[in-house]
Amino acid sequence: MQRVYAKRQRFPADAEPALVDRVALDMASAPPAVALSAIRSSFRHAREMPGLIQQLRIPVVAINPDDAPTDLESMAKYGVGVDIMPGVGHFLMMDDAEGFNDVILSMLTEYREQL
Repeated sequence: MQRVYAKRQRFPADAEPALVDRVALDMASAPPAVALSAIRSSFRHAREMPGLIQQLRIPVVAINPDDAPTDLESMAKYGVGVDIMPGVGHFLMMDDAEGFNDVILSMLTEYREQL
């Protein structure tokens, strides 16, 4: 049971089983060195990111699922806009590709003047 839970924890309860299986297989098939390198890089550059984000001359927007709280105050502090997509998990662009594309198009329209 532990293995099934680990596979499903990044997806909403009603996620398509085929999508869950596909993502789990992709992740399990990746060489461990790839995952370790990505994790190390994330931690190594975490302190630099807020300053780098503030230096950007383009809008920065996080598209987050509603499955966990988003620190809106912190995001706003660093000039990051947030769009919350309901009913999706970590792989929101795959859980709801059409909804994700709508969010992207909406953002592009909204920020067109600033680009």
